Amino acid sequence: MGHYLNLTAAFLIIFILLKKWIPQESHRLKKYQKILRNNDLIIEQIPVSILITDTQGKIEFANKKYFSLTGYKPHEIIGKNPRLLNSGEPGITDFTDLWDKITSDQEWSGRFLNKKKNGELLWEDAVVSPLKDTHGTITNFLAIKEDVTEKVKLDAEKTTLLQAIEHSSDSVEIIDAGGAIRYVNTAFVNNTGYSKEDAFGKKPGELFCSPDDNTSRIEEELWSHLKSGKSWRGQFRNRVKDGSFIEEEVSSTPIFDSSGKITSYIGIKRNITESLKAEEEKRLIKEQLFHAQKMESVGQLAGGVAHDFNNVLSGIMTAAHLLNTSQSSLDEDGREYVDMIIKSSMRAAGLTANLLSYSRRNKSTASNFKMSSLISEIVEIFKYTLDKKITVHVDVQIDDDMVFGDKSAFQSAVLNMGINASHAISDSGTIHIDLKNRFIDESYCNSSRFAIKPGEYCQILISDTGCGIPEENLSEIFNPFFTSKEDGKGTGLGLSSVLTTINEFQGEITVQSTPGVGSEFQMLIPCSEQTNMTNEKKEAVVTGEGVILLVDDEEFNRKLGHDILTRLGYQVLLAANGAEAVAIFIEKKNEIDLIILDLNMPVMDGKDTYIKMMEMKSDTRIMISSGYADDNKIHELKKEGLKYIIEKPYRISTLSQYIHKILSNE
Repeated sequence: MGHYLNLTAAFLIIFILLKKWIPQESHRLKKYQKILRNNDLIIEQIPVSILITDTQGKIEFANKKYFSLTGYKPHEIIGKNPRLLNSGEPGITDFTDLWDKITSDQEWSGRFLNKKKNGELLWEDAVVSPLKDTHGTITNFLAIKEDVTEKVKLDAEKTTLLQAIEHSSDSVEIIDAGGAIRYVNTAFVNNTGYSKEDAFGKKPGELFCSPDDNTSRIEEELWSHLKSGKSWRGQFRNRVKDGSFIEEEVSSTPIFDSSGKITSYIGIKRNITESLKAEEEKRLIKEQLFHAQKMESVGQLAGGVAHDFNNVLSGIMTAAHLLNTSQSSLDEDGREYVDMIIKSSMRAAGLTANLLSYSRRNKSTASNFKMSSLISEIVEIFKYTLDKKITVHVDVQIDDDMVFGDKSAFQSAVLNMGINASHAISDSGTIHIDLKNRFIDESYCNSSRFAIKPGEYCQILISDTGCGIPEENLSEIFNPFFTSKEDGKGTGLGLSSVLTTINEFQGEITVQSTPGVGSEFQMLIPCSEQTNMTNEKKEAVVTGEGVILLVDDEEFNRKLGHDILTRLGYQVLLAANGAEAVAIFIEKKNEIDLIILDLNMPVMDGKDTYIKMMEMKSDTRIMISSGYADDNKIHELKKEGLKYIIEKPYRISTLSQYIHKILSNE
């Protein structure tokens, strides 16, 4: 009985305990279920992909984010390897490293480039970790992945933008709100010589010392615009690291944050130093071209004037020669006066010839000429062109002064140097021109920067008592477009053209100068192999016989020409223009031995007359006589067979010898 009582008591106790424990355990179970439901809710709503695989890498679980992001459904994914999403692009993810780490109980982090179901690429940053049981055995792998596709695109755009900025030929500066440089690109380094480290943290004014007040004013204007929130465009002249100056075209803009506050400034600067130099060169070339065109016009004008002037001189000289013949009854004083008239006329004719030669320098050809004669001609021109306060001294001590080359080009070079020397003299002063021979040996040639050879040279020294040339300019003065003169007073082409001429003569030019004392230019021109003619016989008047047709539109030239030719022994026919000459030639072409033909005439000019007569009789001897022989016309006539030319004015002796030479076929 007692046994049953004890058993009954035990059941009673168990019943009481069960009645008390079961509700508590039910509450715990419900609590755990709620936690699980909440965790599941969190996992499904978390904005990152969660993937759980078994130890073989097969997918056991993926959250909703994973499916919505990839476009796949659970039955297409569960049990598959995550690699089925791989894009196949090489070099993105090292899967060997990933597997080695997670299987050895390590965490792996990296980036995947996957492909969605619709083919779109998907960039993901991932962390993959092993999951272990209570015994520490790896049971699963957990991957938490974040979609970074947009971030990758933005990074790529930033990289592209940064590369574009770095490879830009324009300098780029980013300056903080306090005015300090925070970034510069490679072009900045190349243009300024400052490294990125040199520039970082510095203010632009600390790097680029303002060379003048104008730059400081521009800088103030720039910052005034930027700090008021406005953009600014302008031009700066900055001193760079090596001390030189560059010209830059600048565009600066403030950068604002979302609240409209200025956070920084960006400056884009283009180095326009070379383009400005090119523009200046173009301007100077245009100016030089305009000057050349004016000179051509002056040359054409001079040609027309020379024709009339030389015709007048020809008449004066011819009349003087006729007065000076043995038939005249002049006394000794009269003959002396006539001789003065002839010499003065020849001097005037020489001056005209020099000026015409200078205006036509590009049409000249190389020939032998005497340097001493050329210097004398130039000095005559200086008398009429240089300031009267400037004295020109000439010292000629030379035996061999025959040179070969373009006489007009060298004349132009010496004229250029003389004019430069006069510009260096502010008030009164002296220009010295010394001419002498100098033998140049091989040692001197080897030390010269010019391509000269050993031998006998003409040395021309041109010195002045002017302001001199600063030492820093001496190496620049022969460069094209270099000039130290005020704007509008020099093209910078004078000494450059002089250097070109010296090189054409295979000579040398050097300069020495002392500021405040003066300058000396030395030119060395090789002597010609042709020796000087010495003891030239005085020209004598040569008589002859035959029929000469004289064609000239000036009546006094026809009258005087008739008298001279008649006294020389010739029969003379006269024509006032080409048409009259052709009419006479048609009638008497077999009787006429020589035609002296003026070039510039009305009705029919000399060129057309020459061609017409040669068509009628090809062996006709014609001598062109003109006060100004146009180079183009002469060139064309030479192609037609022209051999004989004499320029007015001329001496009777010269004319007589030339006619004798033509008629005797010498």
